[in-house]
Amino acid sequence: MKLQDCNLNPKAVAMAPFIRTDPEAEWVTARDQGRIPSSLFDLYRRAGYLSFGSAPQFLKDDEGILYSYFALIVRSLMASLLDASEYTHELKELKAQQYYPGKNNDDPTWTRDKSNKAAKSSYDAFRNSLASLCAGLDSLAEMIAIFSQGNIKNLYVGRAQFSRIEEWLNEPQKQPNIIASPIEHLLDKVHAVLYSLIYCNGPEAEWLSYMRVLRNKTSHLGPALFRTTVLRGHDGQYYQFVPREWPYIWEKYMKPEGVEPSMPMSELLEKTLAHQDIVEYACGALKKVTGVIEGVLYLIAHSYTEFSDFQPNTTALNELTKNSKTFAFEYFE
Repeated sequence: MKLQDCNLNPKAVAMAPFIRTDPEAEWVTARDQGRIPSSLFDLYRRAGYLSFGSAPQFLKDDEGILYSYFALIVRSLMASLLDASEYTHELKELKAQQYYPGKNNDDPTWTRDKSNKAAKSSYDAFRNSLASLCAGLDSLAEMIAIFSQGNIKNLYVGRAQFSRIEEWLNEPQKQPNIIASPIEHLLDKVHAVLYSLIYCNGPEAEWLSYMRVLRNKTSHLGPALFRTTVLRGHDGQYYQFVPREWPYIWEKYMKPEGVEPSMPMSELLEKTLAHQDIVEYACGALKKVTGVIEGVLYLIAHSYTEFSDFQPNTTALNELTKNSKTFAFEYFE
């Protein structure tokens, strides 16, 4: 079906209400179930439930572009966290279907085809949970870009990525001015919160760069290059572990019979695998990213109210306009 074969002059248009005086049911449910941080709901509330015409002067322009984009980012943050939560739950459910030696004896209905399908579904759920978490962080970068008004190097509305935030966190920080502007004051706080959450010591060290590698490899290269290891726990259950080195070439650790291995098996597994199974890792990643978003949005929600009567944010609007693009594509022939 081509566009020109549709009715391009409809008599009516159906869409969600543009004007709201109360929160939408999905937001209330997500809040009450603890699937989104309270600071995200607070920002949604302060922003008039993203109702049309609710733009404060700070986010106002003649065409309503900036506030509408802000609303899309707020919704993207919620959707990313809900998606990650659902995929993580799916991963938990699929664990019971994974193959292990002797499963055919424990489950008379077991077939190799069922195990293969469960393995693929588990991989898809893990990949999608990582993609959703990274999408949430990139949406958070867009939110920071809107409020930073060009004060973070290489961070632009419409093209913001969380990797730019990481670059900012690693730059030498200027001595704070005795009298700081509200935006400088906000960014100082955001920097402090993010640095403590992103650059951890101990077992969580490099958690973000590791998560990003997992996201990239599962999304770009597929399951053939994503090798995992299944081990039996002391409780008798079987658990799947993901590698923490890339590429994971276990053949290099194989030795001919009679050749002494370079290290004991226990040491090799501790060196090359994440120290929690894939389900526990996915739950931890969701909790960690949610905490990052919660900490930043707590600051931004209060700044939203504080900045409301400021002059229109022309910096953010100009960046968004510059980074907007219409493509020449119409259809495949």
